[in-house]
Amino acid sequence: MLGVALAPETRYRAAAVAGTIRTDGATVAAKPLPDKIGFGLFHPAPRVQAEGDAK
Repeated sequence: MLGVALAPETRYRAAAVAGTIRTDGATVAAKPLPDKIGFGLFHPAPRVQAEGDAK
């Protein structure tokens, strides 16, 4: 197994593929989170006053 990992062909293939790998994966994955969990953590909803609360 180590022989395959250290083979010159593996190194050449890794070098060719390295340029196609995104480095912003966490950012891309996190962008839809506010829509999925709601905006409460990022943009708190305004406080709704209950009846009898002072204005």
